[in-house]
Amino acid sequence: MENAGIAVIRKFEERDADNVRDICAEADDSFSPGQRGVLLTLYCNYYIEQEPESCLVLADENDDAVGYCIAASDWVLYKARFSKVYLPVLRRRGGILHVLRKKSETRLLDSFAESYPAHLHIDLREGWRGRGYGTKLLAEMAELLAVGGVKGIMLGVGAENTGAQRFYERFGYSVIGKAYNCIYYGYSIS
Repeated sequence: MENAGIAVIRKFEERDADNVRDICAEADDSFSPGQRGVLLTLYCNYYIEQEPESCLVLADENDDAVGYCIAASDWVLYKARFSKVYLPVLRRRGGILHVLRKKSETRLLDSFAESYPAHLHIDLREGWRGRGYGTKLLAEMAELLAVGGVKGIMLGVGAENTGAQRFYERFGYSVIGKAYNCIYYGYSIS
């Protein structure tokens, strides 16, 4: 997709939900189309449904979301809400292996939560990548979370995704752990 326009970063609005879900599904080809619900439950729905105030979108000249940076600002709150609301959804959608992995990953990330209480996901549509917008989204998210008193952010990247690893490292994220074919990064805000 070729894009000549420019985009702006703004707060997520409810009208962005469908575009954000579509971007999330487009960005992860490890899930089949029939597993879209599992993918969105794992990586999208919590953030836009439970913490929309911690979500940013990259909006094109038509004010449509073409990218996002969505976050949970408090690990303890995220863990409690996700376990109560979203793990049962995963079970119903047949994602039992994802439930088990999520529980295991949660235990691992508990050890980083004091220093990095927030975590995020970021994706941009094809055609909007490589233009500096990802870096701008990360910077604005760090500012947004800092205003809320958050002192650090963590995230996971697939071990094979070397491009994303370089992206986060250039921004200032550093490796804090490795497990489950994933590399975990932390970024100190304060």
